[in-house]
Amino acid sequence: YFAAGEAAGLDRLRGLAARIASPEHWDRLAIRRMVDDLYSGQRALTAEALGTLGTAPPAANRHDGAKAVAAWAEARAEHLTRARNFLNELERGGELSIAKLTLANSQIQQLAAR
Repeated sequence: YFAAGEAAGLDRLRGLAARIASPEHWDRLAIRRMVDDLYSGQRALTAEALGTLGTAPPAANRHDGAKAVAAWAEARAEHLTRARNFLNELERGGELSIAKLTLANSQIQQLAAR
């Protein structure tokens, strides 16, 4: 789970989202919802990565999971690079805003849906 999040840059993105300050109640709810969506995307990416294990023996462990994520990340390198580059571009554009977070969330959801 954590390795998949790191591969997609989700921890970094959630950290940036936590720094968005808004006095508006609805904006704060929107931010919270997008952060929840990012966690959901991370679960989906993790499930996809673990799916590469196939029918792993019941004794599969954290090391097996990390190897599965590494193999998954290698197979999805182009998509992951695109997502990370998009996040880098958002960061270079100044402070993260709700609009930028919305776009980043969409990028992660697309990655999880592939």
